[in-house]
Amino acid sequence: MATRVWLALCIFTLTLVAQTQTTTTRRSTVRATADTTISATPDQALISVGVETRAATAQEAAAQNAVQTQAVLDALRKQLGANAEIKTTNYTVSPLYNYPPNASPVLTGYMVTNTVEVTLSNIASAGPVIDAATQAGANQINSLTFTLKDPKPIRAQALRQAAVKARGHAEAMISGLSGHLGTLISVEEGGTARIYPAISTNGAGDAKSTPIQPGSVQVYASVTVEYEIVQ
Repeated sequence: MATRVWLALCIFTLTLVAQTQTTTTRRSTVRATADTTISATPDQALISVGVETRAATAQEAAAQNAVQTQAVLDALRKQLGANAEIKTTNYTVSPLYNYPPNASPVLTGYMVTNTVEVTLSNIASAGPVIDAATQAGANQINSLTFTLKDPKPIRAQALRQAAVKARGHAEAMISGLSGHLGTLISVEEGGTARIYPAISTNGAGDAKSTPIQPGSVQVYASVTVEYEIVQ
């Protein structure tokens, strides 16, 4: 009987100690999230140009497109040099139909589209490159965007600024509770830092060159921090 009582007292004591330890390790914390956007000057341009041809048959449309696209590629390499960064991004062959009222669609021919993307390290050459492409036979300028060759430094700067702002938010919240920031418990990036390329606002072309006005690249970052509250 005495042994049972002693075991019961030991179990009660261990349980009480465990509960006390659990209570004492519980901490009050504060979480804060902040984001920031940095504007950067672009140093790279991406131009998407295309050649669209139509003919009665797919073979004819493809043959015409091949000749016209090759002329565009030759003009771009002449403008930018043999090592120009040019790549095909899309090639499609599509049937064309006429849709008469109250009748079945009628096949009228085929359309072939070949799209290439040009990467420019010298963004000032965007206008002349567009002119060279259109004069050689490109009949589509799909997009012109400006971005950064190496976005990592700007991304890191945006994350640092967001982290500083998040700490400031946490301090502001606990100051109203007469508390202070304690140990940093966790820090998380709120999703991947994003880069928003600048879109060209080109005006009407003139006899010399298509005018291009690049905007700023926007780099966005978000950070969430959690601190212990010290009273």
